[in-house]
Amino acid sequence: MRSFLFFPIALSATSLFAVSNDEQRVSLLECKMEKVRGESVYLCHNGARFASGRPVTAGYNLSAFVDVLYWKFYDGGNDYSVKNNTVLPKIIGRMEKLNYEWEPGYRIGASYGFSDQWDFTVSLIRMKSDCDDEKHAPAGGALEPVSPYGVNGGFGGVRKNLKYSVFNFEMGSSYFVSRSFYLRPHFGAQAAWIHQKIHSSSSGNSVYNRFQNQFNGGGLRLGLDTKWFFDSHWNFVFNAATSALYGKFNVSMRDNSTTTSHIGADISRLVPSVQSLAGLCWEMNFAEDNNHISLLLAYENSYWWRQNQLVRFENNLRAPSYGSRMSEDLGMQGLTFDLTLFF
Repeated sequence: MRSFLFFPIALSATSLFAVSNDEQRVSLLECKMEKVRGESVYLCHNGARFASGRPVTAGYNLSAFVDVLYWKFYDGGNDYSVKNNTVLPKIIGRMEKLNYEWEPGYRIGASYGFSDQWDFTVSLIRMKSDCDDEKHAPAGGALEPVSPYGVNGGFGGVRKNLKYSVFNFEMGSSYFVSRSFYLRPHFGAQAAWIHQKIHSSSSGNSVYNRFQNQFNGGGLRLGLDTKWFFDSHWNFVFNAATSALYGKFNVSMRDNSTTTSHIGADISRLVPSVQSLAGLCWEMNFAEDNNHISLLLAYENSYWWRQNQLVRFENNLRAPSYGSRMSEDLGMQGLTFDLTLFF
């Protein structure tokens, strides 16, 4: 009889102990989850993290890239003369302007990735382009100038040279916000050297003009790089950045007329700019995951406000002298082919 009573009592005690133990485990788990939630919300550096956006290799977290650029410049103020089919004061004709050709250029850079998803990147862009145009006046008409370097008379020509150099220094943090979407916000500094020279000559007054516009400046730059992986090796790339540079424009005008002029008109300005890129990228690890390679083909665009600063001074012995200033924008667009190696 005692044995029959012992087993139910023992079974009941065991059940109560098991229930009590489960409750303690659940309570402990709830406390741990609450702690993780609090750390994630209030102390993000102690909570859950996004996966790093940098390629996972067995190398040294270093990378280098080389870009081949095939761009074309375009800027405001390239209208230089009217091809007038009659004589002043009447004007019937068409505006003539300079057009840049497609030109090659390059961009080189290097990056070092830290262990906490941050990276440090430097890059340099170099481009140059030339354009020129010559025009004859129509029969019974003449060329009439419409810009500081405009030509007049029966024949005239204009030649323009542009050199473009930009250095970027940036810190960025790359991470995946989902299985296939990658973000890399970045900030840093930018320096630019944009130099233009213009030569024009006219048969109407036998004057040879030289104009110079040299901008040297620096400032801050912010941007966001994104990738959308639709395959393990393929992704679409969309990047955008903006900068504001403060610098000095070294502006001058010189001619060889009988009343020779040499005018300097240096000014300092804040120059904003935007850059964008969209393209298709292929990438993969190789050499037993010690290295990573990526190839990118993209369309890239850059736009600089108030970059063309030119001045013209007319010193006419028979009329009052006068001066004019031009302030126009500068842009560039084209194809970019990028090769990046991680090692």
